[in-house]
Amino acid sequence: YGSKFFRSAVAFFLLCAMLVPAPAARAEGGEPTDLTGECKVSLPERSASFEERLTDARYNSRISFESHEALEVTLADGAKGLYVAWYTAPEAAQVEFLDAKGTTLSSVSASTDLLNEYFALPQGAVSARISGEKAFAVSELGIYDSETPPESLCVMQPQSAQPKVMLIVAMTADESYYFGSLLPYLSGDDASLVFLSCESRQAQQEAIRARYALGSRTQPIFGSFPYYPSAIDQKRLYSYVDKGDVTNWLIQIIRRYQPDTLITHATVAEDSIGMHQLTSTHVLLAADQ
Repeated sequence: YGSKFFRSAVAFFLLCAMLVPAPAARAEGGEPTDLTGECKVSLPERSASFEERLTDARYNSRISFESHEALEVTLADGAKGLYVAWYTAPEAAQVEFLDAKGTTLSSVSASTDLLNEYFALPQGAVSARISGEKAFAVSELGIYDSETPPESLCVMQPQSAQPKVMLIVAMTADESYYFGSLLPYLSGDDASLVFLSCESRQAQQEAIRARYALGSRTQPIFGSFPYYPSAIDQKRLYSYVDKGDVTNWLIQIIRRYQPDTLITHATVAEDSIGMHQLTSTHVLLAADQ
C-alpha cells in the first residue's frame, strides 16, 4: 500500500470518480423527456398532411387554424407539460385540458404577448385542445414529462410595467451589433428590449434564445413593421412604412410600460441604414408626445 504505483493508481481512480458524475445525479439534473412522439395529434382535414410542421424545429413553418377549428392532442402516459410556440401571439386562443370522459378539467387563455408558452397539465388530463375565437397559427408543439419547461425551449415571461431601461432598436440583431456592450446590464427583469421589425418568426426565436442565454427571462417586444435591413434612406422608407403608424405604436408601448429611460439608435444613422434613423426619429417623437 505504501508503494508509489499504488498511490498513483488510487489517485487516478479518485480523479476519474470525481470527473464522471453518478447516473442518479445526471437523471435528477437532466432535461425533461420529450413525449411528443408518443402522443396523437388531431388536425382539421385540410391540415392533416402538414402535421410534421409541428415538430420540425422550424419556427417559420406553421399550421393555421380558423376560428371554428381546433388542434387536439391525446396525451401519452407521464405527460405533465404542454409546449406551444405560436407563429404570432394569438388574439383570443384557449387551451383546454380534458379527462377520459371528455370533461374539461381546466381552460387557460393564451397570452396575447408571448410567442412561446408552457402549460402544466392538471391531474387526470388525458387530452388537450387548442382553439380560438379568432384565427391563430402554431409553429411548434411539444409534450414533456415535467410541469416546468426544459431550458432548451427558452420559455420566457411577458414584459412587466415600469422597467428602468427600455432599448428600442430597428430590427433583430441590432441589439448585439450596435448595443452589445450594454446587453450584460440589460438582461434583468428591470430592462426591456423592443424591436420595430423582424425578418421572420425564426429570427424572433433566435432573438429570444439570445436574451435567454444572457440570463433574461423576459421576452422582447416585437413590432410588425416591414423589415428593410439595407441602406435605403428614411425618405424612401416612408413609401413603404406609414410614419403615423410607427409613432402611434411607439406611443402605445411607452404608455403601457412606462420605462424610466429610453435608449435607441443615433439620430445620424449608423452605416446609413434608414431603418435606424426612422427608429430614432419616431422614438423621440413618441417620447415627446
